[in-house]
Amino acid sequence: MKLASEMPIFGMPSAKSWVLLANYFDSTMLRNALAFHMAEDSRLDWTPRSRFTELYYNLTDEGIYQVCEKIQVHPNRLNLSADGWLVEIDMRHSDEKDRWFITPHMEQPICFRYPESATFTSQDSSVIRFFSEADSVLFSATFADFIEGWRHYLDEPSWIDWYLINEIAKNNDAIFFSSCYMHSGEDGKIVMGPVWDFDLAFGNSAFNDTDKPQGWHVRTENWYARLFEDPAFAAAVKERFEWFYDHQDDYYRFLRSSAENLQPHVQNENVETLIQWLEERINWMKNNL
Repeated sequence: MKLASEMPIFGMPSAKSWVLLANYFDSTMLRNALAFHMAEDSRLDWTPRSRFTELYYNLTDEGIYQVCEKIQVHPNRLNLSADGWLVEIDMRHSDEKDRWFITPHMEQPICFRYPESATFTSQDSSVIRFFSEADSVLFSATFADFIEGWRHYLDEPSWIDWYLINEIAKNNDAIFFSSCYMHSGEDGKIVMGPVWDFDLAFGNSAFNDTDKPQGWHVRTENWYARLFEDPAFAAAVKERFEWFYDHQDDYYRFLRSSAENLQPHVQNENVETLIQWLEERINWMKNNL
């Protein structure tokens, strides 16, 4: 949804572009909101804000939608420096409209989302070189070195928090399939986030056994599989997980409160099923990290 001029909506900061999330595949309509809630309190740079609304179009009630900030580089959203960049891993990319690249160990297309351009730019080339260097170092014999290893290229706190949110959710798309965003950090490193697209998460999909609260999902894929071969990274993830574990009651309160506000459009038994799945998931991770 693009407005004629920048405007605030429901108390969210002014912008032109907004997203109407239908949450069509989610009977609770709360999985995206829950993930955003978890991310807002994390160490990620920015998380899309959202509000639920009953949408009327030409006086016709179209049901409940989640009015959400679009992922974009903007002073009121993902606020990057003048030479900053935003990319998305997207297996559903289009050769016709996307500028994209791959690396030897990241075979999924990495698509440029900002800056917008019809053709590749010199800045794109610099970003591609940096990703290629990061990929090479990450899979080198000295990858775990604290000075010259992967930490020279990747922003560790964001890579940990993005991982934990998506692993707790067992997000089907988070195995570097789609909606996996990265952007430039102030120090030039690759920062994970923002989070996006959780309608098929939190037990709401049978793909790759993601309906089961047990078992690993994100940590066995791609760059994350290699990162977990670094004992220091694995230890840092385990330590950080305790923060999310200690906040689980807040997540359950958020779900129940949000469901109450969405009555009569949400059935409480569906929300309780989601809460039960989340509790089992968090406890399984607690016992297996």
